Amino acid sequence: MTFIKKNFFLNCDIKYKRIVLTSLVSIIAYSAALFFTESRSLRFSEKMIEASKTMKEAILKIREHCDEHGIEIDKILDPNRTGLIGPAFSALTTTKGNLEAKRTSVNPAMAGFIVYLLQKAGVKKGDNIAIGSSASFPALLIASLCAADAMDLDPTIIISLCSSSYGATRIEFNLLDIYSVLRDKGVLSFPVSAVSLGGENDTADELQPEIKNKLIERIKKSKIPFNYHKD
Repeated sequence: MTFIKKNFFLNCDIKYKRIVLTSLVSIIAYSAALFFTESRSLRFSEKMIEASKTMKEAILKIREHCDEHGIEIDKILDPNRTGLIGPAFSALTTTKGNLEAKRTSVNPAMAGFIVYLLQKAGVKKGDNIAIGSSASFPALLIASLCAADAMDLDPTIIISLCSSSYGATRIEFNLLDIYSVLRDKGVLSFPVSAVSLGGENDTADELQPEIKNKLIERIKKSKIPFNYHKD
């Protein structure tokens, strides 16, 4: 059998030989990487733990608010009852979203991971960072704010209210409402610099006029600068 295989390989054309050799090299390189690379999990620093704890508290406050005000939390979509995963389709849904990605984002450890990324980028205490967040991932906005709080940063925050599936898609509990709850509960204190509608042209052109007007009224009520420019 060995002799037959050897002759078979020798009689093959150059193209086939290259494919076989390339495959062998790839397998060897992959095996070497597995053998020689030290497997290490990410170790949480004090700031990372602090940010994660704050995000856990934020989620608890959101859940309490939803329970107190009759805002339904779908236990199938949001098994951890975070209140940060909305319906797939609503008056605020503008694009299709991925449920698994939304569920991943609500893990409080996400705030610690953002601390890690910021530190790796060289961000230090007192630095100004910019946070632009649509309503598609409300948990990532919270994680970023918790990271900024733990690191004593100065964030400039701009949010928009349209969302992809499973984000802050409830008209009665949109991203601005979620943010307001966390400020009112004293979990976070950073001010938002501006709010836009989001969606098509960043002016929610695809929404029904009555829904669009409701959002505009909500923004005006917040007294946060309203960014309404089609560019």
